[in-house]
Amino acid sequence: MTYSVWLVDDLPANRTKFRVRHKRHFRVTVFKSPDDVRRALSSGKRPNALLCDVYFYDNAKQRENVETEVEKVAQRFDRLATKHHAVDHQTGIELVKDIRNRFNGQPPFPIFSYTAKGPYLLQGGGFKELSDLKVEWLFKNRYDSERESALITRGIQEFRKLHIVAPERIFIVHGHDRPNMLRLKRVCLECWNLKPVILQSKPEKGRTLIEKFEQEARLAAYAIVLLSPDDFVNASRTKAIYAQARLNVIFELGWFYSRLGRERVCLVLKKGTKIPSDLDGIMRIEFSKKVDEKLDDIRKELKEAGVPIKDKS
Repeated sequence: MTYSVWLVDDLPANRTKFRVRHKRHFRVTVFKSPDDVRRALSSGKRPNALLCDVYFYDNAKQRENVETEVEKVAQRFDRLATKHHAVDHQTGIELVKDIRNRFNGQPPFPIFSYTAKGPYLLQGGGFKELSDLKVEWLFKNRYDSERESALITRGIQEFRKLHIVAPERIFIVHGHDRPNMLRLKRVCLECWNLKPVILQSKPEKGRTLIEKFEQEARLAAYAIVLLSPDDFVNASRTKAIYAQARLNVIFELGWFYSRLGRERVCLVLKKGTKIPSDLDGIMRIEFSKKVDEKLDDIRKELKEAGVPIKDKS
């Protein structure tokens, strides 16, 4: 599996260098500002790991000067921190805070503080903040590309072990169309060697419904959302009657979009199901009566997302 790694760094040379060093190991996406990362996350995209610089300077000359000075006079870090108003430019820390808030304190990927200036300009309070935010340190220009790639890969793997996110764990969201849900579950389990999760089949353990959903869903690496015409609605303006998916299915779809990103959610729509206008334009797989009609398309989506399908003979 090739991991998706994001780097946010305001120095073009650092972005280029990182891409060149790691393009053989990862799918690398680079960003020049924290706002670019926020926009990418808001669009539904997710990395396997985020490497975040700590300092962002708007002025290119100032940025270059700070970079050069840090390399030359690391021993004078206390005075440099004051000289360059380091505390005022710790935008990367604010990005990490925003990401943790976005995911209720549990982002689905590890975050690395990827910095050269951090060890020299960061004051005690900054170190404490990054520690409290559970950020991994990865210093620029300290390792060759092979070693740096190995450290990022290890960080991703350890994060996944800690959070028990198995790449073959597939959450199936469904409404009242039980036959097609059971068919999907059987194909995932018996044909593709995956681990399908059906919420109803999980023990209660004294949990509320939302607690049970969040705890089980958080461990999934991918979601298949089966939308079927379960609820009939009478439109107030036109008086027309139409069928839509259960509201809990729409809620869980939105939860997975936010948690995993759209590229790791497969929308499977039964013909005759009206979907919310917010989902217009989003690619979906539509079938008439039986989900078997589109199993090849679903399999293709899973493979494209890196789900480790192992076809059984």
